[in-house]
Amino acid sequence: MGPRKNASPRSLSWLESSRLSKFVHPSMLEQPTLDRLRAKMLAIFGIVLTTVGPLVASGYFRKGELAYGVAFLLCTVLGLGTFLSIRLIGSTRLSSHLGSLALWLASVTGTYALGGTSSIAARWFAVIPVLAAVFGGGKLGIRWFVISWLTFAALTFAPHFGVVFPEHSAVADDQIHQVVTMTTFMVIVLGLFGISEMLRISLVREREETQAKLQDALHGAVAAGQAKDRFMAMMSHELRTPLNAIIGFAELLVEEMEEDGHEAYIDDAESIRSAGRHLLALISDILATTMFDSGRLQLRPETVDLEALIKELEPTVRPMIQERDNRYTYSIDPALAGATLYTDPSKLRQILFNLLGNAAKFTEEGKITLRIEPREEDRICFEVADTGIGMDTEAQKHVWGEFVQLDDSSTRQHGGIGLGLALVERLTTMLMGQVSLESAPGEGSTFRIILPRELDRNVELLLASRSSAQLPTARP
Repeated sequence: MGPRKNASPRSLSWLESSRLSKFVHPSMLEQPTLDRLRAKMLAIFGIVLTTVGPLVASGYFRKGELAYGVAFLLCTVLGLGTFLSIRLIGSTRLSSHLGSLALWLASVTGTYALGGTSSIAARWFAVIPVLAAVFGGGKLGIRWFVISWLTFAALTFAPHFGVVFPEHSAVADDQIHQVVTMTTFMVIVLGLFGISEMLRISLVREREETQAKLQDALHGAVAAGQAKDRFMAMMSHELRTPLNAIIGFAELLVEEMEEDGHEAYIDDAESIRSAGRHLLALISDILATTMFDSGRLQLRPETVDLEALIKELEPTVRPMIQERDNRYTYSIDPALAGATLYTDPSKLRQILFNLLGNAAKFTEEGKITLRIEPREEDRICFEVADTGIGMDTEAQKHVWGEFVQLDDSSTRQHGGIGLGLALVERLTTMLMGQVSLESAPGEGSTFRIILPRELDRNVELLLASRSSAQLPTARP
């Protein structure tokens, strides 16, 4: 015997045939799988009611009991309505009500005609709520459970209140009627269980197909992520190397022009150098963000001299700050004289570079200050203050987001792609620090980064393990 899941598509394939699709309204074919299958089954049930109704009615007509025969013909009409509600209107709810009503009327008629609740017809009351729940949902099933239970209770206790049932109908002794009634009961009960099983199989099949699609999507995403990592690693070298060469040659040109007295061309060479530095900063931000997302950006802590790190940063940031005629100063609290840090110096440099670059971008003919002060619990505060345009409270809520800019209009005057401050926050968190901002429109901004003097080696190992486990390995 083959695996069970191989049988599920065969057991449901007949329900997806084009012939059965003609039994339901075209709009039902666009419904989810379960609703579509339920509609087709309900249409088949309506056809069964329409077919069986005249057979039962004919037994009463042969015995001359016209009232009972007419009642079952009315059940036939309701069965036809069950089918037409699906075929012409596409209403599962209405069709379920009509089908349940047809069975209820047949049960009441049969129970009354065959002598009360002890008759074979009374068992149909147990089928009605199941039918309503399978086709119309739980709420509809509960409603018909209440209706069927009250009807059965009323028929059971009616003789105690003077209601006299008529003599048993002669149909009760008719063998054809008995066979048709029992066969119909068995077919419908078996059909309900079969419908439930088929719907369950459909759910299992859909879940398996969804899981397979998710697995394929996951493997595709992992492969794409790995390809992106390889590409970014290659581009990191391919982009930065020629840019550094351009910046270096531009600096040589400036020096040679100053020596040779070519004052007219110095501004052009300075523009080349400035544009190269700006582009290099953008590329560095993009590459750093990509490495964050891929989990490849790892900590490389080492012991570094604080004052030496700040002095190394000055030649890089001062030209950028002076482009808008700003003044740059930095100060280190005397208590930190000769202080060393155990941290990742490249991450700290990038944090300070991005903060100073952001200050330079939004400040003109003003002052930008970097202050380093000690804090409690062996921590250090790096504070970057400017006298620029500042920002309101609403802007401060979004300033740490990626690709968020203070002015994103087509006429904005400030460059950048909105990654600098997002990287500051992520790098600060990576170094186990906190970042804060104070600002007001027209009064400038002050960014504070508080970092531990020594990065906890346990935290370092934890971050490294998280980075290495962020992307799963694709299965071959």
